[in-house]
Amino acid sequence: MMSAKINLGNGGRRAARWIVKRANEWRTAARVTVAAMLAFAIGRILGLQQGYWAVFTAIVVMQASTSGSLLAALDYFVGTLAGAVYGTSVALILPTYNVWMLGVALAISVAPLAFLAALRRDFRVAPITAVIVLIIPSLQHVNAFDSALGRVIEIAIGSGTGIVVSRVVFPARTHTVVADTTADILRLSARLVAQLFAGFGEKRDLSAIVRLQDGYRRLVSKLDGVVSDASRERANHLSSEADAKPILQALRRLRSDYAVIGRAGAAPLQEAAGAHLLPALEQLSQSLRAHLGGMAQALNARREPPSLDAVTAAFAAYTAAMSGLRRAGLTRDLSDSEAARIFTLGFALDELRRNLGDLQSRVAELSYSK
Repeated sequence: MMSAKINLGNGGRRAARWIVKRANEWRTAARVTVAAMLAFAIGRILGLQQGYWAVFTAIVVMQASTSGSLLAALDYFVGTLAGAVYGTSVALILPTYNVWMLGVALAISVAPLAFLAALRRDFRVAPITAVIVLIIPSLQHVNAFDSALGRVIEIAIGSGTGIVVSRVVFPARTHTVVADTTADILRLSARLVAQLFAGFGEKRDLSAIVRLQDGYRRLVSKLDGVVSDASRERANHLSSEADAKPILQALRRLRSDYAVIGRAGAAPLQEAAGAHLLPALEQLSQSLRAHLGGMAQALNARREPPSLDAVTAAFAAYTAAMSGLRRAGLTRDLSDSEAARIFTLGFALDELRRNLGDLQSRVAELSYSK
């Protein structure tokens, strides 16, 4: 019984930590749910025939940040309006009294709108709207103009609902999303560093490394999308926040450094080299993990990142250990593959040291950016 209670207690704590860790995702889920229900209620109150389009739109336009939702809503509405106007024009000019004529009308509607959507992302929904305007009337026995008007009204309701909810329910600025996502990447980096450096002294856990690398790639991809949205916000004068591209580029360079270190640590070091290098590598691993975790905490708290002094000292200790290996003449006894691994590691660590300095500056900028 006692063991079962302990297990339940541990499980409850793990569940609580998981929920807290996913706070941003829970807030996004709450915004989407509120927007969907509000759009549904407005559609019912107004007696809209196809009220579900308002609900769909409210869900689609909801983004992680307030200004991102505004841009998505504008894109969706502009695309819908373009598709509705053009689709209605085709329907009025070209009679669709049989399936063959309807097919011709669809081709004439979709082709130019699809080309326009390829040129500009805010017209991506235009071809879909044109198709709906042409097909729905034949199924519901209404004219194309009424179908298009209803579609535009519902999209306007859904877009407006999404914008309002994003500003009222757990509103989040793009800057906040960038900082929090970067902090998540840095915390994951600390775990990845532990796994990569462990490979120099013992057989590493390859499955854990692959899992962490996949997580790093997904988070960087998420950050890439947020940074792209931030760039569009500045271009549309919706934001005056600093450019977030430098932090994204710094994290991508860090990922490349990890990949090279991972290749160098594919197998434990030979005994002679390990005796000189492993203590310095362990010190470097610990200092890197502590620093990456400290930068993540600094971003979440919007305060100055920790000093690089401990990391710099650890890099210097590794350089000294490498010099000792050379002075002892042990490099001459290494196999070609082992020597290549050690020199590759040295190159990767030099790059990592430089890139960490740049990342430190970017984190400081992001922490103090308003």
